[in-house]
Amino acid sequence: KVAHAEVAQVEVAQDAQAEWQRLLAAIAQARAEIETARRNLASRVSLERGAGDAAAGSADILTAHLLFLQDDALLGPAQEGILSRGLAAAQAWQRAVDAVAEAYRALDDPYLRSRAADIVEVGRQVMAHLPGGGALRRMPRERGILLADDLSAAEVAQLDLTLVQGICTAGGAPTAHSTILARSLGIPAVVGLGGVLAEIA
Repeated sequence: KVAHAEVAQVEVAQDAQAEWQRLLAAIAQARAEIETARRNLASRVSLERGAGDAAAGSADILTAHLLFLQDDALLGPAQEGILSRGLAAAQAWQRAVDAVAEAYRALDDPYLRSRAADIVEVGRQVMAHLPGGGALRRMPRERGILLADDLSAAEVAQLDLTLVQGICTAGGAPTAHSTILARSLGIPAVVGLGGVLAEIA
Protein backbone atom coordinates (compact mmCIF):
# COMPACT_ATOMS: atom_id res chain seq x y z
CA LYS A 1 0.00 0.00 0.00
CA VAL A 2 1.00 3.60 -0.36
CA ALA A 3 2.55 4.21 3.02
CA HIS A 4 3.42 7.29 4.99
CA ALA A 5 6.88 7.69 6.44
CA GLU A 6 6.75 6.02 9.83
CA VAL A 7 6.75 8.29 12.85
CA ALA A 8 8.62 5.75 14.92
CA GLN A 9 8.83 7.48 18.26
CA VAL A 10 6.54 9.80 20.16
CA GLU A 11 7.51 13.37 19.37
CA VAL A 12 6.82 15.89 22.11
CA ALA A 13 5.83 19.35 20.89
CA GLN A 14 7.71 22.30 22.34
CA ASP A 15 4.89 24.69 21.45
CA ALA A 16 1.46 23.04 21.25
CA GLN A 17 -0.28 26.01 19.63
CA ALA A 18 2.44 26.25 16.99
CA GLU A 19 2.07 22.52 16.26
CA TRP A 20 -1.70 22.86 15.91
CA GLN A 21 -1.26 25.75 13.47
CA ARG A 22 1.31 23.69 11.58
CA LEU A 23 -1.22 20.88 11.21
CA LEU A 24 -3.95 23.28 10.06
CA ALA A 25 -1.56 24.71 7.46
CA ALA A 26 -0.70 21.20 6.20
CA ILE A 27 -4.40 20.36 5.94
CA ALA A 28 -4.99 23.57 3.96
CA GLN A 29 -2.18 22.65 1.55
CA ALA A 30 -3.56 19.13 1.07
CA ARG A 31 -7.03 20.59 0.50
CA ALA A 32 -5.70 22.91 -2.21
CA GLU A 33 -3.98 19.97 -3.95
CA ILE A 34 -7.13 17.84 -3.87
CA GLU A 35 -9.29 20.70 -5.15
CA THR A 36 -6.91 21.21 -8.07
CA ALA A 37 -6.88 17.47 -8.81
CA ARG A 38 -10.69 17.43 -8.65
CA ARG A 39 -11.04 20.23 -11.21
CA ASN A 40 -8.47 18.66 -13.52
CA LEU A 41 -10.05 15.23 -13.21
CA ALA A 42 -13.52 16.47 -14.16
CA SER A 43 -12.07 18.03 -17.32
CA ARG A 44 -9.99 14.97 -18.20
CA VAL A 45 -12.82 12.46 -17.78
CA SER A 46 -15.10 14.63 -19.95
CA LEU A 47 -12.45 14.74 -22.67
CA GLU A 48 -11.49 11.07 -22.45
CA ARG A 49 -14.93 9.54 -22.08
CA GLY A 50 -17.24 12.26 -23.33
CA ALA A 51 -19.63 11.67 -20.43
CA GLY A 52 -20.64 14.53 -18.18
CA ASP A 53 -22.21 12.28 -15.56
CA ALA A 54 -19.08 10.12 -15.41
CA ALA A 55 -16.93 13.22 -15.03
CA ALA A 56 -19.05 14.51 -12.17
CA GLY A 57 -19.12 11.12 -10.48
CA SER A 58 -15.36 10.71 -10.70
CA ALA A 59 -14.72 14.20 -9.36
CA ASP A 60 -17.09 13.44 -6.48
CA ILE A 61 -14.63 10.81 -5.28
CA LEU A 62 -12.12 13.55 -4.56
CA THR A 63 -14.90 15.65 -3.04
CA ALA A 64 -15.22 12.86 -0.46
CA HIS A 65 -11.51 13.28 0.28
CA LEU A 66 -12.10 16.96 0.94
CA LEU A 67 -14.84 16.06 3.41
CA PHE A 68 -12.45 13.78 5.31
CA LEU A 69 -10.21 16.82 5.88
CA GLN A 70 -12.95 18.49 7.90
CA ASP A 71 -14.17 15.36 9.68
CA ASP A 72 -14.20 15.76 13.48
CA ALA A 73 -13.31 12.07 13.76
CA LEU A 74 -9.87 13.04 12.45
CA LEU A 75 -9.50 16.62 13.60
CA GLY A 76 -10.79 16.08 17.13
CA PRO A 77 -8.31 13.39 18.21
CA ALA A 78 -5.45 15.16 16.40
CA GLN A 79 -6.20 18.41 18.20
CA GLU A 80 -6.49 16.62 21.53
CA GLY A 81 -3.20 14.86 20.94
CA ILE A 82 -1.43 18.14 20.27
CA LEU A 83 -3.03 20.50 22.77
CA SER A 84 -3.71 18.11 25.64
CA ARG A 85 -1.02 15.44 25.29
CA GLY A 86 1.75 17.56 23.82
CA LEU A 87 2.32 15.44 20.69
CA ALA A 88 3.95 16.86 17.58
CA ALA A 89 1.61 17.56 14.66
CA ALA A 90 2.75 14.59 12.56
CA GLN A 91 2.46 12.16 15.47
CA ALA A 92 -1.01 13.33 16.49
CA TRP A 93 -2.31 13.37 12.92
CA GLN A 94 -1.00 9.91 12.07
CA ARG A 95 -2.51 8.41 15.20
CA ALA A 96 -5.89 9.91 14.33
CA VAL A 97 -5.67 8.63 10.74
CA ASP A 98 -4.67 5.13 11.86
CA ALA A 99 -7.58 4.95 14.31
CA VAL A 100 -10.21 6.03 11.78
CA ALA A 101 -8.79 3.76 9.06
CA GLU A 102 -8.86 0.80 11.44
CA ALA A 103 -12.49 1.54 12.30
CA TYR A 104 -13.39 1.36 8.59
CA ARG A 105 -11.45 -1.88 8.14
CA ALA A 106 -13.50 -3.46 10.95
CA LEU A 107 -16.82 -2.87 9.15
CA ASP A 108 -18.72 -5.75 7.53
CA ASP A 109 -19.58 -3.95 4.28
CA PRO A 110 -16.78 -4.45 1.68
CA TYR A 111 -17.47 -1.05 0.09
CA LEU A 112 -17.19 0.76 3.43
CA ARG A 113 -14.09 -1.24 4.35
CA SER A 114 -12.42 0.00 1.17
CA ARG A 115 -12.90 3.58 2.38
CA ALA A 116 -10.01 2.94 4.78
CA ALA A 117 -7.72 3.42 1.79
CA ASP A 118 -9.19 6.88 1.23
CA ILE A 119 -8.54 7.83 4.84
CA VAL A 120 -4.95 6.61 4.58
CA GLU A 121 -4.43 8.58 1.35
CA VAL A 122 -5.86 11.79 2.78
CA GLY A 123 -3.69 11.31 5.83
CA ARG A 124 -0.61 10.77 3.69
CA GLN A 125 -1.25 13.94 1.71
CA VAL A 126 -1.38 15.97 4.90
CA MET A 127 1.70 14.20 6.30
CA ALA A 128 3.68 15.20 3.21
CA HIS A 129 3.40 18.82 4.38
CA LEU A 130 4.54 18.15 7.95
CA PRO A 131 8.15 17.90 9.20
CA GLY A 132 9.24 14.27 9.07
CA GLY A 133 6.03 13.21 7.36
CA GLY A 134 7.51 11.88 4.13
CA ALA A 135 6.84 13.02 0.57
CA LEU A 136 4.34 12.35 -2.18
CA ARG A 137 5.44 9.79 -4.75
CA ARG A 138 6.61 10.92 -8.16
CA MET A 139 4.45 9.94 -11.11
CA PRO A 140 5.78 7.78 -14.01
CA ARG A 141 7.87 9.57 -16.62
CA GLU A 142 8.16 6.71 -19.12
CA ARG A 143 5.61 4.88 -21.26
CA GLY A 144 4.51 1.47 -20.00
CA ILE A 145 2.50 -0.49 -17.46
CA LEU A 146 2.52 0.97 -13.95
CA LEU A 147 3.22 -1.57 -11.18
CA ALA A 148 2.61 -0.54 -7.57
CA ASP A 149 1.76 -1.93 -4.17
CA ASP A 150 -1.36 0.22 -4.37
CA LEU A 151 -2.47 3.57 -5.78
CA SER A 152 -4.62 6.27 -4.30
CA ALA A 153 -7.45 8.00 -6.11
CA ALA A 154 -5.44 11.24 -6.11
CA GLU A 155 -2.47 9.48 -7.71
CA VAL A 156 -4.63 7.93 -10.43
CA ALA A 157 -6.14 11.35 -11.10
CA GLN A 158 -2.64 12.72 -11.79
CA LEU A 159 -1.45 9.98 -14.17
CA ASP A 160 -0.29 11.02 -17.62
CA LEU A 161 -2.51 9.01 -19.95
CA THR A 162 0.00 9.29 -22.79
CA LEU A 163 2.50 7.36 -20.65
CA VAL A 164 0.49 4.97 -18.47
CA GLN A 165 -0.93 2.20 -20.64
CA GLY A 166 -2.25 0.11 -17.77
CA ILE A 167 -2.09 -0.46 -14.02
CA CYS A 168 -1.27 -3.56 -11.95
CA THR A 169 -1.38 -3.38 -8.15
CA ALA A 170 -0.68 -5.86 -5.38
CA GLY A 171 -3.44 -4.35 -3.24
CA GLY A 172 -6.66 -2.59 -4.08
CA ALA A 173 -10.13 -3.84 -4.93
CA PRO A 174 -12.71 -3.42 -7.71
CA THR A 175 -14.72 -1.09 -5.47
CA ALA A 176 -11.72 1.07 -4.49
CA HIS A 177 -11.94 4.68 -5.59
CA SER A 178 -8.61 4.41 -7.41
CA THR A 179 -10.00 1.53 -9.50
CA ILE A 180 -13.19 3.43 -10.25
CA LEU A 181 -11.19 6.45 -11.41
CA ALA A 182 -8.95 4.29 -13.61
CA ARG A 183 -12.07 2.89 -15.26
CA SER A 184 -13.49 6.38 -15.80
CA LEU A 185 -10.24 7.46 -17.45
CA GLY A 186 -10.14 4.37 -19.65
CA ILE A 187 -7.00 2.91 -18.05
CA PRO A 188 -6.94 -0.92 -17.99
CA ALA A 189 -6.32 -2.05 -14.41
CA VAL A 190 -5.69 -5.36 -12.65
CA VAL A 191 -5.82 -5.06 -8.87
CA GLY A 192 -5.35 -7.30 -5.83
CA LEU A 193 -2.55 -9.38 -7.35
CA GLY A 194 -0.79 -9.83 -4.03
CA GLY A 195 2.80 -11.02 -3.73
CA VAL A 196 3.07 -12.19 -7.35
CA LEU A 197 3.84 -8.59 -8.31
CA ALA A 198 7.12 -8.75 -6.38
CA GLU A 199 8.36 -11.41 -8.82
CA ILE A 200 8.36 -8.94 -11.72
CA ALA A 201 11.71 -7.22 -12.29
